[in-house]
Amino acid sequence: MALDPVKLPLPAHSARFRAEGPVRFAGNPFYSAICDTIANDNFLLELASLAAPGEDPIYLLLGAVHFLLLSDGAHPLAEAYSRPKSPGAGHEAQQLLGSFCAEHIEAIRLLLESRSVQTNDAGRSALLVGGILKLEELLGRKALTLVDVGCSAGLNLNFDLFRFQFYCGSIGSGRSRTVKLGPPTSEVRIPCRVVGKVPFLTDAEDLPAIVGRLGIDLRPLDISVAEDVRWLEALVWPGQRRRLRILRSAVRVFRHSPRVLIEGDAVTELPFFQRKVSDGSDLLIFQSFVESDLRPGLEARLRLALAAISRDRLLRRCFVEWNGGHPELKIEVWDRGGCQISLALGTCLPDGSSLRIYDGGN
Repeated sequence: MALDPVKLPLPAHSARFRAEGPVRFAGNPFYSAICDTIANDNFLLELASLAAPGEDPIYLLLGAVHFLLLSDGAHPLAEAYSRPKSPGAGHEAQQLLGSFCAEHIEAIRLLLESRSVQTNDAGRSALLVGGILKLEELLGRKALTLVDVGCSAGLNLNFDLFRFQFYCGSIGSGRSRTVKLGPPTSEVRIPCRVVGKVPFLTDAEDLPAIVGRLGIDLRPLDISVAEDVRWLEALVWPGQRRRLRILRSAVRVFRHSPRVLIEGDAVTELPFFQRKVSDGSDLLIFQSFVESDLRPGLEARLRLALAAISRDRLLRRCFVEWNGGHPELKIEVWDRGGCQISLALGTCLPDGSSLRIYDGGN
C-alpha cells in the first residue's frame, strides 16, 4: 500500500524506534515490544514518518493506534491492549499491529497529520504545587495569575481544586510524613512520593488564591469535544489505570471551572496577556515537556519574552523539562529584565507521581 514519500530515510526512523522505545517505555514491556515491531516493519515506519513536522513520531503513532482501538473494542488488538501486563499480550499485539494499521490506514494517516502529542497529566500538578510552595518560601505568599504554556486541554490550570497527598521521606532517615493539601472533598486525588528534605511542604487546607487562569497552546484541546477527550485518553499508555483515573476526574472538574484557552504561540501571546494581569497578583508561568529536540529554540525564545515582561513586573516560573535523560523540576524568579533566581529542585517521574529532591535543593 503506497504512502507519501517519507521525510527521513526509513533506517533513521527504524533506529529511533529501536533505540528510544526501550528507554521511554522501560517500565512498560507492552509498548517496548510494539516499538520493536515498528522498527522492523517498513510499512509501519512509513506510517510513522507521516507525523507532522515538530511532532514525535513514536508517541504520535502509538497514540493514533490507541485512539482507534478505544472506539473499536471488537478488534482482536483491542483485547491485547486491555490486558497489557498479561503474559503474551505484547506478542499478540506485535502479530496484529500491522494488519490493524493496514485496515485503518486512512484514519491513522489523518490522525498523524492533524494531531499533536498533547498529554495532559493532571498528576503533574503535584510538581507544580511543589514549585509554587518553594517560590512562596523565597518570595512570600501572593495571589497568582496562572499561565500554562503548552497547556493541551488546560487541566492543570485547576490545580487548586485538586486534593494532593505527598508522602515525604528522607534518604536513610527511616522517618516519613504525609502532607495533605487542597480541598478535602475534591474528586481529583493526586498522590506523590517525595524523597529528600522539603520543609516548604506543610499541611494546609488552602493553596494560593488564583485570580486568573490562561492556557496557551498551538492546538488547544476542547474537553467539550468527545474526540478531544478520547485523544487525551489515547495518550495514556495501556494499563496505566492511575493516570487514566486522574485524567477522567480532572476532566469532570474542568467542565465546571472558569478558564481561558488561547490558540497561538506563547512567545507572541504572553506580552499581550501580561498587560491585563492585576497589580495585586504575581504572574506564574508554568510548563511541562514543551521543549524538545523536535522544537529547537523554544526555550531561548521564551526566555527573551520573559526578560522583556520582567522589566515591568516580577514573574514566577515553574517548569518540568528533560535534563540528561531525566525529567527535572525547576523554578525561576524573573525581575528587572532578567532571571534573578534559578533553582533545580529535583528529578521526577513524567506523570508527577514521584519527586526526588536534590541535596541542597531546599
